[in-house]
Amino acid sequence: MGLAFVWPADGGLSLVLLLGVGWGLWLWGAGRQATLCPAGTLRWDAQAMGEGWAPGAGRWWWQEEGRAQPMPVRHLERRLDWGRGMLVRGRTEGRTRWFWLSASLAESRWGELRRAIEAQANTG
Repeated sequence: MGLAFVWPADGGLSLVLLLGVGWGLWLWGAGRQATLCPAGTLRWDAQAMGEGWAPGAGRWWWQEEGRAQPMPVRHLERRLDWGRGMLVRGRTEGRTRWFWLSASLAESRWGELRRAIEAQANTG
């Protein structure tokens, strides 16, 4: 898309075409990334303890679809919150993972999930 700004503006059609192709490639990449993200369940276990955790502190778990064992999630941080959805970031198995959370997937538990994430954010 950067080429559109240095491309000769002889008719304008080439600029529009170049911008259209650039946006099309961006949309394709964004869609592909969204479909490649694994689906699963993020859950809070208030009774869990482990290395580096205070007794009774609890723990977040990520259960990826198709995976036998859940992974512990550390350093869960809320990044965006729009009421019916959230974008949160955490670390699983030494790498950063982003979670798109939606109320429509678990209406009855949505309030509990929001409160648990908020409580963790307030305690550090």
